[in-house]
This record gives sequence, C-alpha cells and structure tokens, in this order.
Amino acid sequence: MKSIFITFLLISTVYSFNIFDRINFRRKRADSISDSEAARYLQKFGYIKPSDLIQKTSSVSSENDQHFKEGSEIRENAVKEFQEFAGLKPTGELDNETKEKMSEPRCGVADIKNLRISSYLPWKNNEITYAILNFSPDLSSTDTKNAIRRAFDIWSTEIPRTFREVSSTDLTANIKLEFGVLQHGDPWPFDGEGGILAHGATNGILHFDDDEVWKRYERSEKVYENIHDLLSVALHEIGHVLGLDHTRIKGSVMAPFYLNPIDDNGKYIEPKLLLSDIKDVQEIYGEKIVKSNEESIESEYSTSESPTTDSEGLQPNDCPIPQKNKDIAVSDIKSVKGLITDCCDICKITSKCKAYSWNDWEGGTCWLKSATGPVIDLYGVSLGIL
Repeated sequence: MKSIFITFLLISTVYSFNIFDRINFRRKRADSISDSEAARYLQKFGYIKPSDLIQKTSSVSSENDQHFKEGSEIRENAVKEFQEFAGLKPTGELDNETKEKMSEPRCGVADIKNLRISSYLPWKNNEITYAILNFSPDLSSTDTKNAIRRAFDIWSTEIPRTFREVSSTDLTANIKLEFGVLQHGDPWPFDGEGGILAHGATNGILHFDDDEVWKRYERSEKVYENIHDLLSVALHEIGHVLGLDHTRIKGSVMAPFYLNPIDDNGKYIEPKLLLSDIKDVQEIYGEKIVKSNEESIESEYSTSESPTTDSEGLQPNDCPIPQKNKDIAVSDIKSVKGLITDCCDICKITSKCKAYSWNDWEGGTCWLKSATGPVIDLYGVSLGIL
C-alpha cells in the first residue's frame, strides 16, 4: 500500500510540474533585457523609425547598436515615447520599470505608425464574414466559437456592421482566424510563450499564438495571470481588423498590453469598450442607427459633415490656453512635428480636428484629436480644445 501511495504521489508531482511549467512560462526578467533587445523591441513597435537610422545604420542589431547606447538621442527619444505610451513617467531612462513593461504580454501590432489616414474605410460591406480555420487544444470548439462570436457582437452593437461566421472551407471569408506558432505563414512570427499573444490587420488576418494558454473565462471565475482570456484578446485584435490603432488610454481594449479583466476581488468580468473605443470606431464607420428612427438617421448625416469654416477655411475659434498634464481619451487623427504654439493653427486647418495635445517628443509634436472629451490626466502633455 505504501509503495502504491508513493507511486501515486510521484505521478501527481510530475503532472503538477508539467501544468506549472505550462502556465508559468519563462518571462524575461527586467535585468536580463540587454540594450540590443530593448532596441529591437522599440524598433519593432514603431518607436525607432527608419528615418532615425537611415544615415547611421540600416537596423539596430547586437553587432551595431552604438546609436542606442546610453546617452544617445535616439535611445532617449525612443524610450521616452514608449514610456509615455505605456503610462510610465517619461524620463528617457531605460530603467527596470521600463524593461518590466517591455516583458508584459502584448499585441504584435506596432504602437506608433507614421501616418493615419482618417478617411480610410477598411470594410465597406455592411455584412462581414469570418471563418475560424483551426482551434487551440486548450479550448473546446464551442468555447472558442462563443468567445469569438461575443467579441464580434461587442463591436457590432456600436457600428453599422454585422458579422457572420462561415465554414472554415469558405475561401471568400473576409476575416480568417487561426491559431499558430512561431513562423506561421505571415511576415510576423510569434515568439513562443509570453511576449506577443496575437495580431490582426485590416487585410482580414487574425492570428493567436498557440504556444500560449487560452481560456474562455466565466463571470466571477478566478483569473490566472498567464492563462489568457480569449474574448479579451479577440476583442482587441478585431479592433485592429476594423482599422483601429493602439491607444495610450489606460483601460481601453485597444491598449497594446493585455490585461485579463477583473474586479476588485480578482474575479473575471467581461471586457467592455470605453467611450474612447466607441468614438474611435464610430469615427471610421459612423454610429449604429435604428432604421425606423428618421431623426436619428438625419442626426447621423448632420454630425458627419465637416466642421463649420469661415471664408479663409479656418474654424472660427480663438486659440485656447493649453491645460498642463491633460489629454483626451481618443486616438489621434495624426501627429505633426511642431511647437506648442503651432498646434492650434495646424488643428484649425485639419479636417475633423477639434482638439490637440502636445508633448516634447522629437523636439515637439502636436497630436490632433477628433473629439473634445473625455479629458484625462497625462503627465508631460498639454491640451488645447478649440
């Protein structure tokens, strides 16, 4: 009997170790991230631009990273911008807090893009079809389908688009969802457990890293740090498929770093869109209007018109006194280099610009906004509302 008990204990121990090893992946410690690794991270996610390197080196690498060494302008600017985007104090120093943020699970889509075309409409068709090409062994097909369906429904309640699942063999599906590992058939390979969890794009790809542990959490269920909520990640990536970029707004589903949604007791709650998420997606597709409500339809057309202009093509507003350490919780229409005194005039001549924020990145950058609220606290930023 004793030998049977010992055998059972050994089997249980081995099984527990395998589960522990599976869900507690080897995350990089902050003190193990080298300058070269940090540089590659910042270049991959858009903080170091090709124009920064064109006269110096073709890329940032472990063999040629002299331009990213401590004290360099490229390094300070890139780190500072990442810190601002991640909600950290923008010191420009590659400290442990910054490295720890770099090691968090995140989306594989770049945070900073060179140009955002506000009039671009990724999906003109009112009904958008999607197909789930395969499934993760962590989840049943039913749980996977339910999580994906719910993610699409959350977006669909806010915009005049519907989503319909079609067969995995339907080659005409607009959006193709797939689980894959490492090199999986597109130019953006996954990196094993931890790091990048998924990516999506307006060409209809939506991929999940199958080296991660996935789950469809139920309401009030205990949430584990390294077992990822498929609904939350799918909700974020569908946002990219619809044309949304990453945002600096804390708590937004379009923030680049994934957080399982929990209440004050650490229990699961279903993710929700912030007002900023709704405004951003409606900036592209318009509001979801009930067809029988004629007044609502008329309101949609009236609000989609360009801002009133005077004879010189400028909005009849005086430039406001900027508010310090404030920003607006919507994504930027575009960014333009300039002094804070330039931002107001730039906003006035930019279609749909209603406000702007400014920080000293790259000597001064104006971030143009399509809405006047909600206003939030953000260190190192100045806000002007027309």
